[in-house]
Amino acid sequence: MRKVKFLGVSIFVVVSLFISYNQAEAGKKSSSFKVCQTEDETLIVRKKCKGRAGETELDLESLIGEDGEDGSDGENGATNAVIRTVEQVSNATQLNLSSPCNEGEVAVGGGFATYGGTTAFAALSEPLSEGSTPEVGDEFVPDEWRVFFRNPDSQNITFKVYTICVSP
Repeated sequence: MRKVKFLGVSIFVVVSLFISYNQAEAGKKSSSFKVCQTEDETLIVRKKCKGRAGETELDLESLIGEDGEDGSDGENGATNAVIRTVEQVSNATQLNLSSPCNEGEVAVGGGFATYGGTTAFAALSEPLSEGSTPEVGDEFVPDEWRVFFRNPDSQNITFKVYTICVSP
């Protein structure tokens, strides 16, 4: 909860500073809010800094600083997208079906469909990386989508898995 509160205050401070700076640049009367810094470096937005021990008004221009040099161009992002599918007809009570991306593609989403039955359902739908499910918090590059289906009545059903694959 503390991070959310800090983020909200930070956003308010940045917006207040931006408005004050732009009004000052345009020759208008500056906003009535000031950014005050306490001894423990906490930023407080007030109409006037109270001058308590260690509380000082921050200079707006020193907070904004000068523009830096332009950086170099980055690599192209995902500019090509395609939906890959795998389809299988089965009357198995359980079916594990995966739809892989091609070499050099990354899976950014996936889904599934069933046709021809009334009781089949997906028990699990997830991305995989090199055939494995990553642990929570792991960094990984998904390259396929897997769905684990259940077919309790062993009906003859068409199962389909979709993978949204992207590449530069």
